[in-house]
Amino acid sequence: MARENAEHLVDANALRVFEQEIYELELAVQAAKRDLAAVVAERIQLQREISITETSIEQREKQGAKALEKGEESLALEIAELIAEKASYLEAQSERLAKLKARETTLHNSLQQTIDKVGDYCRELSLARANDSANKALYRLSKSKGTIRGRLGEIEQTLDRIKTDQQGQTDQLAALEQVEKSLSETALDARIKAANLRADPDKVEQTMARMRERAQTSADHPPP
Repeated sequence: MARENAEHLVDANALRVFEQEIYELELAVQAAKRDLAAVVAERIQLQREISITETSIEQREKQGAKALEKGEESLALEIAELIAEKASYLEAQSERLAKLKARETTLHNSLQQTIDKVGDYCRELSLARANDSANKALYRLSKSKGTIRGRLGEIEQTLDRIKTDQQGQTDQLAALEQVEKSLSETALDARIKAANLRADPDKVEQTMARMRERAQTSADHPPP
């Protein structure tokens, strides 16, 4: 008994630990989502800056071309130096963007795998809870089996008593009907005797004579 209780306690503790671990993992997933969102926001901002820098370089190149058309070599040189600085900045930002995209992809894939795993763990937890409930129900049933058998026996006995009582009532009604019928026939015979209504012997003999005569006539004149 103590061992069984200990086993149930261990199972319950294991389920609670598993549930807590899933909860902590879900919290980690939420934190990872925020980290991924921050990386995405940084990538969008960096792409915007790169786009602005590219536009600026294009405009400066147009300005430099016009300066050369007008023969302003020194102005064109200054513009070229500014463009070179912006190009170096653009190159560094482009490298940073490539690394940021790689980091974003890695975080996204890792997060997706973790989310899928959390879903698997949640399903396993639900199944483990269902199995635990079923095991507890079976355990309680096994412990109360003797009581259940006793109650079933009591129910069977009660049902047998009901059937016996009902059969006794049916037999009693049938017996009462027979008594009533017997009493009715005896009373009728008594009334007939009292009224002196028994058959007259002379009339019986006369009836027998007529019957003999009818029988003889039938024998003498058989049907064709």
